Amino acid sequence: MNWMWVLVLSLTGLVMGLVTSLVGLPGSVEPLVWIVFYVAWGVLVIRRELRPFLTPLVASALSGVWTGGTQYLLRDQYLANNPWYADQLTEQGMTLSGTVLFGVGMGVVWGLIVGGICWGIAKRRG
Repeated sequence: MNWMWVLVLSLTGLVMGLVTSLVGLPGSVEPLVWIVFYVAWGVLVIRRELRPFLTPLVASALSGVWTGGTQYLLRDQYLANNPWYADQLTEQGMTLSGTVLFGVGMGVVWGLIVGGICWGIAKRRG
């Protein structure tokens, strides 16, 4: 496992945590931005011949830590810039553990998807 690339890829979570907290992204736009990141990850993982399944999976889970942690630490700005989430998060009680666990959970789901796709591509390429 190339841990440097895992860390580099995971930093997209920090970028997204900052963007969603300081600027805000509509709920319909945020997944599209993540998809662009994950396509770029896939290209990089395949071209660099990194471990095709584990690299995206671990990087994506770590990315969730960065995203959730950043959104929690900047929660006042996050709630102000994402009013469509504000009511839901306020009702649920925006906690560090809840926010980070959600981020990690989403990271694992997306990591499984991207890792599976990368693994399939790597197998086809032989």
